[in-house]
Amino acid sequence: MLLDVQFHKQEKKCVHIQQATRTIIMHTLQHVMRYSSLSKTILHGTVKA
Repeated sequence: MLLDVQFHKQEKKCVHIQQATRTIIMHTLQHVMRYSSLSKTILHGTVKA
């Protein structure tokens, strides 16, 4: 019975870590997308000028 509770706690922790990792990845991707589009705009601006 005690082992079952321990396992459940461990499982919850794993799920929490997965969610945190997913959130971090999503934020990083958003930043990368924003940065790449920004650098593209700057490149286009310098090419035109």
